[in-house]
Amino acid sequence: MSGGLGIGDWGLGTGGQGDKERNYNTDYQLPITNYQLPITHAQCPMPHAQ
Repeated sequence: MSGGLGIGDWGLGTGGQGDKERNYNTDYQLPITNYQLPITHAQCPMPHAQ
């Protein structure tokens, strides 16, 4: 497995069922948000909530 897509790997592990498990994705994306720290900065509303 490539480390580059390591985060997205388990993030969308369902693959085809990713759309159906969109609701569950929010829970799975919790740890991913930590990795997306630089992206969170772009979204001011996100850091404000914290």
